Amino acid sequence: MKSGDVTPGVHDTIVAISTAMSDAGIGIVRISGPDAVAVADRIVVNARREHDLRERKTATIRFGYVVNGEGGVLDQALVSVFLAPHSYTGEDTVEINVHGGHLVTEETLSLLLKSGKQKGVRGTVRVAQPGEFTRRAFFNGKMDLTQAEAVQDLISANSRFAMKNAAEQLSGRLKERLQSMREALLHETAFLEAALDDPDVYGEELSSHGEKLKAVIGDLRQKTKEMLSTYEEGALRKNGIRCAIIGPVNAGKSSLLNALSGREKAIVSALPGTTRDIIEVSVQMREVLLHFSDTAGLRKTADPVEHEGVLRAREEAKEADIVLLLLDMEKPGEEGVKETLRTLKEKPLIAVLTKADLYDEQKREAAQRVLKRMLEEEGLSRTPSEVISSVTGEGMDELKERILQRLRIDRIVPREDFYLTSARHKEALSEAEESLRLAEDAIAQKTPEDLYLSDLMDAYRAFSAILGEAVEEDLIDKIFRDFCMGK
Repeated sequence: MKSGDVTPGVHDTIVAISTAMSDAGIGIVRISGPDAVAVADRIVVNARREHDLRERKTATIRFGYVVNGEGGVLDQALVSVFLAPHSYTGEDTVEINVHGGHLVTEETLSLLLKSGKQKGVRGTVRVAQPGEFTRRAFFNGKMDLTQAEAVQDLISANSRFAMKNAAEQLSGRLKERLQSMREALLHETAFLEAALDDPDVYGEELSSHGEKLKAVIGDLRQKTKEMLSTYEEGALRKNGIRCAIIGPVNAGKSSLLNALSGREKAIVSALPGTTRDIIEVSVQMREVLLHFSDTAGLRKTADPVEHEGVLRAREEAKEADIVLLLLDMEKPGEEGVKETLRTLKEKPLIAVLTKADLYDEQKREAAQRVLKRMLEEEGLSRTPSEVISSVTGEGMDELKERILQRLRIDRIVPREDFYLTSARHKEALSEAEESLRLAEDAIAQKTPEDLYLSDLMDAYRAFSAILGEAVEEDLIDKIFRDFCMGK
């Protein structure tokens, strides 16, 4: 499917509340489609109480009133008009800015829908589906699919990195890069097809074309690999780092979670087995969001509820990006710790000695020696360790810094480009890189051109799919399904 293809309901006029449903200074109701201006004109008047919306030029905003069918005033309003194609959706669009609040915005929406049922309206006027305004912008060629995805990423950004990276993608950085790479491929495939169709004209040039083509493909592969190399770090930065806090009972897990969140999020008690379920908090550190999860203490228990908590703790550790193994400084080598360490050998791990405020330097050094020996015995000698106190805050900043170091994202290097953060983009780029590799190998083996031409076309299609060309309708539905209403 390409931009401009017709989809069901594409000629309907859609309307939605585009701001959060809460008491606020401003609420915006947006309407877009062929009947947008006519429908809005019926419920909006200017300062002189005249219906003149149809006469307004594009990209204008004026003061007026929202009125009901009997001429009664609902609210003051600022009304923006954007005529096709100079609008977000590429269609005629009107945005009515009223005073925020549930009743005012909902009543404005209701008046627009009622207006759409009156005589003179050419098509259907209905409530927009989630993401439908942006979906129309995509189909009307106002943006490619990477930019449409960036809109959602920008709205849902939960860290400064996610916000900035989404803004870069929305500005067209990824689109421009892919278009350039695709054009290079198109130029080469067009030449090969012409040469194979007319060897009398292009035969001599074709015979010496292999080395030039190999250089072009090599350059494209390198650029593709460079983009792919940013994915792992980019995904972590965008989505945040999942940090599972595990350890024996009474090791200070809940105290750490409370200290990180700055409030009493989890119950802290001297009684073992207090935590039964997963409790989560998120902490911003520089441009990265750290998602910490407190878990049940690891021990054998006959209590079925606590046992379920222990199972969930182990599952949380398995799914996390990094595990913090908390150990009471009084007993770092207690029963079960070695067994836990064995289950975490393939996982990024930091060993954390807790309750530092209760012990002197001599005790601390003794606990660190026990921990070091235990890690060496389990083949984990390179595992970093930290000493903390959730009471005094000692070691807390160092622990958060260590998490970034352990995942190799502690060095925030300014990038002129963007990070790859979409699994869809990663999959398509991986397919393109593999197709380019096959073509490169074929050229090196002096394979006939017609046999690797399909590999070049596969790479071209993979790049095109990221931009939203030649993709299936169900993929488009999936991408826009998670958008908020009114966007």
